[in-house]
Amino acid sequence: MKMLIKSLFFLICIFVIHSCDTYNASNDPECVDADYSDCETIDPDSADLIISLTMNSANPEVIVTVYKGEIESKEILSKDYVSTEEFLVYAPVNKYYSVTAEYSVDGKRIIAVDGGKLKKIKSTYCDSTCWTITGGEYDVKLKYSEVEK
Repeated sequence: MKMLIKSLFFLICIFVIHSCDTYNASNDPECVDADYSDCETIDPDSADLIISLTMNSANPEVIVTVYKGEIESKEILSKDYVSTEEFLVYAPVNKYYSVTAEYSVDGKRIIAVDGGKLKKIKSTYCDSTCWTITGGEYDVKLKYSEVEK
């Protein structure tokens, strides 16, 4: 009887050991030749806000203001004179930003406004943690054709 119990215990142990095979990404056919070029493995705390502007003869330079949160917060992250059609501001992620650009049209001041959240997203790719930045693109261009002449 003792021998039977020992034999059953031994068989159960063998069965349990072989049935518990943990996942190994290196054995996954999709991960063997994985392309990590789009995988940012460092957890970002900041990223670029990409601000699109209109530059023309009437507005060779505009004032761009970036606010932390809504414009009403009046908490300015950056305020610059800009003379290019794209302007970058480095800012903390997972926050909402508002952007204004001040233009002059026929002697009147026109303010273009945009806002949105700059976010980071965590995902797992094979055996790596990847980070992606979303949002952070702000369009404060002049919108109607008479102005762009």
